[in-house]
Amino acid sequence: MAVTSTKRQDFLGRWLVNTRPGTSNTTDHLGRDAANGTTDYLGRALAFDNPGAWGAGAAKVAGAYVKPLAGVNYDAVFVALDAGTTAAVTEPTWPTTVGGTVVDNAGVNSITWKCVHP
Repeated sequence: MAVTSTKRQDFLGRWLVNTRPGTSNTTDHLGRDAANGTTDYLGRALAFDNPGAWGAGAAKVAGAYVKPLAGVNYDAVFVALDAGTTAAVTEPTWPTTVGGTVVDNAGVNSITWKCVHP
């Protein structure tokens, strides 16, 4: 079983979850166990792995994933909606709901991040 602190998606981009509170079992959207940390119940490779933390002054492409460095929502996952560069010093104030957005490094090279996993 895979540990649920790692954010993963199945081959169709659906997020794996833990449908059994009190366990560390990672399951797909129908509650089937992931076979291990890298494949689903049929042995297909998982399409997404745990993203790196946000970093200051980093160039990002549209579709890049990050996690906050700290804060209330530090275990969430965000996707870049456009290419740009993260702020030189200050991490954005991350939204706490799925679909919420925040602009990082407002200006010419800004990035809009969207929360895709709480």
